[in-house]
Amino acid sequence: MRPEHKEMMKARARNIKLTLMYDGTRYHGFQRQNKVVAVQNV
Repeated sequence: MRPEHKEMMKARARNIKLTLMYDGTRYHGFQRQNKVVAVQNV
């Protein structure tokens, strides 16, 4: 990265909040399981 780009990045720095939601109604838990779909199986 060029020095002038680093200076631009410093001037433009900001905090960002990211919120995620998870709908797990199609899954049977998080860990791998036999005969059912779990998050780890996907």
